[in-house]
Amino acid sequence: MVDQELRRHQLRALEAMKSLDKALTKYGISYFAIAGTALGAVRHKGFIPWDDDIDIVMTMPQYKKFVRIAPKIIKAPYTWHHISVNEKYETLSGGIRYGTDEPLITVFPLVKLSDNFLPKRIQWNIRKVMSPIWQRKVGFQVKQEYLDEGKNRKFAVWASSIIAAIIPKKTVLRILYRNEMRYEKKKVKWYCNIYSKYSLEKESIKAEWVKELIRVPFEDMELPIVKNYDAYLTHLYGDYMTPPAKEYQRPVHL
Repeated sequence: MVDQELRRHQLRALEAMKSLDKALTKYGISYFAIAGTALGAVRHKGFIPWDDDIDIVMTMPQYKKFVRIAPKIIKAPYTWHHISVNEKYETLSGGIRYGTDEPLITVFPLVKLSDNFLPKRIQWNIRKVMSPIWQRKVGFQVKQEYLDEGKNRKFAVWASSIIAAIIPKKTVLRILYRNEMRYEKKKVKWYCNIYSKYSLEKESIKAEWVKELIRVPFEDMELPIVKNYDAYLTHLYGDYMTPPAKEYQRPVHL
């Protein structure tokens, strides 16, 4: 992909985010940017030069409220993709696209974790097992480059295909939904971006970070991030102000 095409895509995602931010403010829905989007805001005051989407999260009460109104507030040319509007959508996170094909924004639910090690691992592993089964149930096609990364991944796809042939779709969905809400009524020390592809340790976010948000420059708008972004980004990336080696500076989704 040439730089011009990537920049066009970034600007399209930016316009979608401006529209979404305005709507979320109107409806009183709280969210914040995470991962590469938060890093881009801090290190580049906008997109990481090679990044190709925007990632945001909402706590479960905010996420549920958003999912209910998303079809009403997301207007053409943008489209909302979620299991609530498409029963064959491959994940329980949501996505905003340009038309039907070009991914712009991913909206993740932020799930409460147990403070205890074993229940926390169980909750994470339920997602790890059941999400691929859901993908097999809805016919999601795994990319070949994913399979080429090792025998374990090939086995996981094979095993999830076998189990998916046995378990009803409603049962898989019920397990995933219950897993999201397992500790929602409890006071906890950690949240988790549970549908991320990264590790539990990396995707855990302290509850105290979530409580305080600030808005920071991102291109020609402002985005909310956790106030203690230094602790969050250090937890996620280590030395986050030093860019990675050139071979890792490439788009992930496009």
